[in-house]
Formats: sequence, structure tokens, C-alpha cells
Amino acid sequence: MSYEEGTTIHRSTIELLDKLDKYLKQRDDYKAQRDTLIDDIAVLRANNERLERENEKLRKANSNGWKEKDKVINNLHYLYTTLTNHIRDMKFASPYSYNYIHLVNFIKELERADDGVLEELEEVYRKAKAFDEIYKFLSNSPIEPFFKEYLERMANELERADDER
Repeated sequence: MSYEEGTTIHRSTIELLDKLDKYLKQRDDYKAQRDTLIDDIAVLRANNERLERENEKLRKANSNGWKEKDKVINNLHYLYTTLTNHIRDMKFASPYSYNYIHLVNFIKELERADDGVLEELEEVYRKAKAFDEIYKFLSNSPIEPFFKEYLERMANELERADDER
């Protein structure tokens, strides 16, 4: 082997070692990135589990909230009906008392005015309960990610509409 051939082989070997060094550094960088990503996945999984637990607590609280609202509304309706019936009975017991006549007329005016409002409130209440049932069903289904994306998009549109007003 000649001197020139040996020099060429030596240069080629050095170039190959440089490339090997470069690729080993790249490999180490990729391993470091992989390890970082694995750590990030572990953190994200832990956050996801925590958020799912919080979400379940909120669902239970929301469900209990509707039950409490039902109780309160039923109780108020009972008290209102009892009071109005008592006032009407007292009007018949003492027909010449202007206080009872005035109260009965006032109740009639309230009921005329409130019929539309009460119907609207009951409709909103029914829709909210139906939405909760649909949400509960869809949040346990395979289309949950699409449903959440749709809800977020709708919430953003509502916020934009509110901002425009």
C-alpha cells in the first residue's frame, strides 16, 4: 500500500468517525427528547385523571343542585298556593273587607302577569335538565371528544355574541 492510499484511507476513516460522532450526538438528543416526552405524558395523564375526578365531582354537585332546586321550587309553589287559597277563603269569609278584596285582585294581576314568565322559566328549566341528561349520556360515549369540541366551539360563539352586544 502506498502512502497516498494510506492517507486516503486515513481521511476516509476520520470522516466516517466524524459522521459516527455526529449520529451518536443526534441519537443522544433524540433519547433526551424521548425521555422528556415520556415524562410529559406521565404529567398529562396525572392531570387528566385529576380533571376527570374534579369533573365527576362537579357532575354530582350539579345533579344534587337540580334536586335541591326542585325541592325549593316545589316548596315555594306549595307556600304560594296555600297563601293565595287562604286569602281567597278569607275574602269569602268576610266579603266586605277591602283588604282581602284588594289582595285577591292583586293575586289575580300577578297570576296574569306571571303566567308567561312562569311558563318561560319552566321551559328553560326543562331544557336545562334535558341538556344535563344529554351531556351525561354523551360524556360517557365514544364521541366524547367531538362533543366536547362542539361545546367549546358553541361557548366561544356565545362569548363572541355577548362581546358584540
